[in-house]
Formats: sequence, structure tokens, C-alpha cells
Amino acid sequence: SSSSVEEEDFQEQSSQCEGEGSQLRESSEEEDEIDLSVFQAPCLPVACVTLTGTLFKYRFASGLRGKCIRMEDGWFTPKAFVQKEESLTDAFWRNEILCHGKTLDFLLKKKILKIHTLLCDCLYCSEDPEDLVRTASVSS
Repeated sequence: SSSSVEEEDFQEQSSQCEGEGSQLRESSEEEDEIDLSVFQAPCLPVACVTLTGTLFKYRFASGLRGKCIRMEDGWFTPKAFVQKEESLTDAFWRNEILCHGKTLDFLLKKKILKIHTLLCDCLYCSEDPEDLVRTASVSS
């Protein structure tokens, strides 16, 4: 009978679609499981292997500029923070620094952190020692 053939075709197509749909759901569920509200605080805990610090989002400029990570012994750029970890030889700050289990690269992609342009002349991007003193007094 033609209805049983149609029913088999429908079931076969349904099972194929369910497989595709479940893969899509799994990847979107992984995204949904991440509570981005934990990244809304102005200061975020960061870690790189054995090192820990606090990232001040308003001071973040890029990997090389903007000393935004505070440790007991001072302020560091993300790159300098990673370089302090002696067990890493060729580390890239975007992938090695973790915040709540996520990389800084993830935070950049989610626009939680924003990289300043190379032409930026804000206090945090400045290399003028007087500006660095001013940023320290602003954060105190």
C-alpha cells in the first residue's frame, strides 16, 4: 500500500532531521549554558596556570597596552602577565588567560572586552609615564 511507503519515507526523513537538529541544539545549548552575567562585573578574576590576578575591564586596551591585570606585585598587561608564568614558553595571552573557565579570546568575541585601535590615545594606551601615574591614581 502506498500509505505505508509514504509513512516509511516520512519516518526516515524525520530521523535524519532529528539527527541534524540535535547537533544544532547541542552546540547552541553549550552557548546557552554559559551565564554571561558573571562577566559583567567591572573586575574579573583571571588565572594563567599558577598565576592569579584581577582584570580591571576599564583598563583593558590590548595585549601589549593597558596594564589591566592587578597582582600583589603590580599592574601588568595581558602579555606581561602570561610572561610571568615560567612554565609557558610560547604562550599567547588570548588563549592562556582564563576568566571563569573561559579564555580572554572568548571574552573578546562576546564583546565583554574590547581591543583599542592602534591609534587610540587614551590614558590606558599611552606610553607616557605621567599618564601611567594618572591611571594608577584614577583606579585607587
